Amino acid sequence: MITGGEVVPQTNMEATVAAFLLVIFAVVNNTILTIFAQYAEELQHKAAELQKTIDLTNTAMANLGLSKELRKDVLEYVQNTHNTKERQKELTDFIKSVSPSYKLKARLQIFKIIGEKNFIF
Repeated sequence: MITGGEVVPQTNMEATVAAFLLVIFAVVNNTILTIFAQYAEELQHKAAELQKTIDLTNTAMANLGLSKELRKDVLEYVQNTHNTKERQKELTDFIKSVSPSYKLKARLQIFKIIGEKNFIF
């Protein structure tokens, strides 16, 4: 209490509530950090998978003796389609894991969104 402005619990009840809140906030903070760590790990895994695909593609193209222009085009294609393949896999896994009625509802919703984006329909 050097400056006289400290905020500390004055009673046992205040100390108990403060300790309880500290525990709650520690748990919430830990949960948030865990979610961030899992997300970072997932991103790292996907980046490693993409790098492996790019390395295999580069090796195959070098062995085939493809021109630099074609190599560049192929690498752009691989990078652009990598995320699309992941999304398709996630959708397939989701569709396999739900009941038939939810499958139908999910597909109708997806096709409705696609239909609204395309003026042909």
